[in-house]
Amino acid sequence: MEIKRENYCITYDPTTAIMTFRGVIRIYEGAEYKAIVDLFKQVADQKPATITLNLQALQSLNSSGMNVFSKFILAVRQYAVSQLVIQGSKQFPWQQKAVNLFLRVMPSLKVAWLS
Repeated sequence: MEIKRENYCITYDPTTAIMTFRGVIRIYEGAEYKAIVDLFKQVADQKPATITLNLQALQSLNSSGMNVFSKFILAVRQYAVSQLVIQGSKQFPWQQKAVNLFLRVMPSLKVAWLS
């Protein structure tokens, strides 16, 4: 599955349950996030043992995007089936701040800092 827009791309590989995010996600209307929300819902509903969010190439995510991610993390936590892993890059300082927020939402979240 793939969501491709001018400034960002999101791919999901159902065989590995890895979602890879690239580019800059700065959407200002909640309705514009529908494709991402739908993808998150599909992934959570599959209830894989592990879900990995690879943010390593995601340069920027605005507050609306943070909200969408937080709701997804809450859904995964409520299902209580999948281990959630975030792979991030210290190259983008916003990711460290976001991960701290996500850890408050789901303390069992695993974090891996890549390159």
